[in-house]
Amino acid sequence: MMTCDEHIAEAQSCLRTAHWLDGEGKRWQVSEILWSAVKHSISAIAILTGQEYGKYQHKRAVVRRLAAESADPYLAKSLKVAMQIHADADKGFLSETELHEKQQEVRYFIRQLLNISTALTLPPEQSN
Repeated sequence: MMTCDEHIAEAQSCLRTAHWLDGEGKRWQVSEILWSAVKHSISAIAILTGQEYGKYQHKRAVVRRLAAESADPYLAKSLKVAMQIHADADKGFLSETELHEKQQEVRYFIRQLLNISTALTLPPEQSN
């Protein structure tokens, strides 16, 4: 089993790989790598908050809880977008423009999740 720090490191590595693949024009591979970054980011938060994270339903529950606690409905919406680009990697139903826009949104979502996981690991006086 991976630790929280390993999940965070893997998510960051996935973001770098996605950037490189995007430069190579491999948009559908970018989607799969971004989905992997989403999973690792959510897993890190789940570990830090003592939640399950092994299945899709667990990951949705982690994000729903985050959205409720932060009063940020964008988080739940962004998970749906991440799931769309993950499905698109197999089915190819999005236009290239739609795919690129959704991938940008997912990148932002991943950075948000990583920021949340960092805030959760800081001592209370440093997380304000």
